[in-house]
Amino acid sequence: MGGGTGNPNPQVPVRPVQPAPAPPTPSPASPTNPTAADPRNSDDLRQLRDFYNQLSPRAEAVLANLDQMKRQTEINRGVFRVDLQTAMLSLRDALARSKRALDTGDADGARSYLGTAYQQLQYLEQNRR
Repeated sequence: MGGGTGNPNPQVPVRPVQPAPAPPTPSPASPTNPTAADPRNSDDLRQLRDFYNQLSPRAEAVLANLDQMKRQTEINRGVFRVDLQTAMLSLRDALARSKRALDTGDADGARSYLGTAYQQLQYLEQNRR
């Protein structure tokens, strides 16, 4: 037998390989399906919500302090640092997006946005002086 292409066993027809169907997605709990778990209540999301609940008040306190510093700087006709302004906007945006992701059960999105929020918060805490 040569190194040819084609069917090595002519009596068994070759069928094209089709991709396997995607696994079904779990349906949320409902009156007709009470055993299905609500994806918004998973352990992963619960931990992310806990992290958000710890991070959010800390972030609000830092943002309030920096808003006060910004107002004071502008009253004195100074220019508030652009890097801090950018980090403040990024932190607010990341917190809002992480909250939306948590509310919709998007653990991956929440994790990503919470990571961004945490990084921005650390930057602001270290550089606000």
